[in-house]
Amino acid sequence: MFDEGPHLTSSPTLPWGDSVRELVSEAKKRFEWGQIWHSGKGARQMERQVISMMGELFHNDGALGFICYGGSESDICALAAAKGKAFVKRFPDADHSDPYVLIGLVPEFEKKSHSIVMPLHSHYSLYKGCALMGLEPIPVFPKEGTVHEIDPADIRAAIREDTIGLVGTAGTWPFGSIDPIEEMGRIAEEKDLYFHVDACFGGFILPFLERSGYHQNLAAWDFRVPGVSSISADLHKNGMVPPPASSLYFRDRKTIDYARMISPPFGTLSGTRSTGPMAAAWTMLNALGIDGYIAVAEHCMRLREELIEAVSKIPNLKVLGGGMINLTVIYSEEIDLNRSAWLGGRGLDACGRSESTTVEPLCLHHATERRPDPGLCRFPGPDC
Repeated sequence: MFDEGPHLTSSPTLPWGDSVRELVSEAKKRFEWGQIWHSGKGARQMERQVISMMGELFHNDGALGFICYGGSESDICALAAAKGKAFVKRFPDADHSDPYVLIGLVPEFEKKSHSIVMPLHSHYSLYKGCALMGLEPIPVFPKEGTVHEIDPADIRAAIREDTIGLVGTAGTWPFGSIDPIEEMGRIAEEKDLYFHVDACFGGFILPFLERSGYHQNLAAWDFRVPGVSSISADLHKNGMVPPPASSLYFRDRKTIDYARMISPPFGTLSGTRSTGPMAAAWTMLNALGIDGYIAVAEHCMRLREELIEAVSKIPNLKVLGGGMINLTVIYSEEIDLNRSAWLGGRGLDACGRSESTTVEPLCLHHATERRPDPGLCRFPGPDC
C-alpha cells in the first residue's frame, strides 16, 4: 500500500540481483533482535571484520572503529573525538579513563570556546554536530567563481586560536568532488588539530575506482594522508547495505579513545545497537567482495558518463565539472530547475516513480545505480 514504486534516480541502494538482496536481508533479519550488550558476540566479530576489511582499503591495517546508524551519527562521533583530543590537550595530567574526573573538569573546559573549520558545503550533519557538541562551525567559502573548489590557504586563514579540528569531504554533496585532503592534512599536522574526512558518499566507491584503474593519479584522501584522524563511510549508500548503516574508522587506539571519552563506552551516540546492521554489512561485503564492488563502482560511473553525454545534447542544460564519484550536478543558467524539478517530481510521483533533487545550487541530483529492467527506465510520458 505504501510502496512508492521504482526510483529513476537514487543512491545505489539495491545490490546486483535479487539473490544478493535476499541474502543480506535474511542476515539482517536473523540478527535484528540481537543487541551488543547481551547477545552480540558473533555480530561484534562481524563488525570488527568489516572495519578491518575497509580499513585496509583506506590504507590502514590498524584502523579501529564501529558500525552505527547513519552518516549523521558517524560524523557527529568524529566531532566528539575532536573534542576529546582538545580535552586531553587541555588537561594532560588528568586521569582520562575516570569518568568522574572528566565530569568534574567539564565546566572548566566549557568556559573556553571551541571551533571546527570546514568547507561551506560540508554535510548538514556536521553543522548539527557542532550545535550538539557546543562547537562553533567556521565555514570556508569556495574560490571565487566556483561552487565547490576550496583553497587550502583559506582553510589555514580560517583557523583561530580556539580551533580544535578540521573537516574535509571525499565525495561532496551534491557535487561529488573531493576537498584538498592532502593539503588540509598537512595543516592539521602542523597545528596539531583533529582532522576528520567525511567520506559517507565516497568511502564505498573511491577505493574501488582506484583499484580498478578508473581513477589514476587521484590525490590521496584517506589514511595515506598522515594528518587524517578519522574517516566516515556510509554502508547504506555505495556500500549497498539496508539503511540505516554507516561506519567510522579511526587511525589508532588513541584516536578512538578520544571518542570513547566523550561518548562512552564505544564512541557511538547510541548505547544499545542492533546487531542486524552488522550482520547485513558483513554479508554484503563478503557476498560482493572487492571484485563485486569494483564492478558496481565502474557500472555506476559508466551510467554517469551516459547521463553527462545525454545532457550535453539538451539545450540550456549544463553539467558541473569536478565530480569524482556517482553524483552529477545538472544546472541551467536559463531555466528555473527548482520549479522544473518540483513539477517533474510531482509527475514522477503520480507515475509511481521518484527523483532526487537539491535546491542549492540550482541543480538536479543524479546518483547512479545498476540499471533495472529496461521497462522501468522509460521516461514517463504524458499518458503514464
